[in-house]
Amino acid sequence: MEIEDGGSEFLVRLGTAYEFEMGGWTLAPELSFDFVDSEVKTIIGLNFGFEFLTKGGMKMNIKTNLIVAATFLLGGTQLFAQSAGSSVSLQYGTVTAVGEVNAAAKHTSGRLIGGIAGAAIAKDHRGLGALAGGLIGGGIEGHVTSKKVLLQYTVALKSGGAVVIDTEQRDMVLGDCVVVEQGRYANIRRVSNINCQVDQKPAHHVRDASSCQLAKDELNQAKTQDAVEIAVTKVRTLCED
Repeated sequence: MEIEDGGSEFLVRLGTAYEFEMGGWTLAPELSFDFVDSEVKTIIGLNFGFEFLTKGGMKMNIKTNLIVAATFLLGGTQLFAQSAGSSVSLQYGTVTAVGEVNAAAKHTSGRLIGGIAGAAIAKDHRGLGALAGGLIGGGIEGHVTSKKVLLQYTVALKSGGAVVIDTEQRDMVLGDCVVVEQGRYANIRRVSNINCQVDQKPAHHVRDASSCQLAKDELNQAKTQDAVEIAVTKVRTLCED
């Protein structure tokens, strides 16, 4: 069982090791693979041991090891620990207000911009007004909204306070429990009501947020319309509930 961020998950470990004896010393390289949800953790270890006799003639063996672990997402080659989402913060709360905001309106400091619009605006810091005639108008507009109108969600955080986030996502309503993800990009997604009642951060939520950040990186870096289409599909798959 693996315990991470207040949650626990079952894992399956497959591994092998070979022990070399050198006098009273032992050296054993080890290679193991942990299968946890959608991840494979590769564990490389080096075990050191020393065998000696006690005054009573009993054999004792002291061992220590050095372990290096790397986590690979299935279907990808990114190291999880080095991913863009490794520093994403997650805050849970309840949607208390839903409104609309014109995508061409000037972005107000203090608001978050999520969804595809958030990935696009990170590429052009002049705000949504510039994007309406530029990035969004050029290739992402149809994916944000044909009317250039974003939904504005006000979220009362479980930890106290509130955040306001604008996004093209339209699947959340008053009273929904959501998680607000903040890293290089912001994102909001609906989660189970239990997440607004208990003080836990499920490990799969952390992984989902990390995958979303990476997908928005790809959208941010897209250079052609085909690349934008592929990246947008990936963002919608990995960043929405």
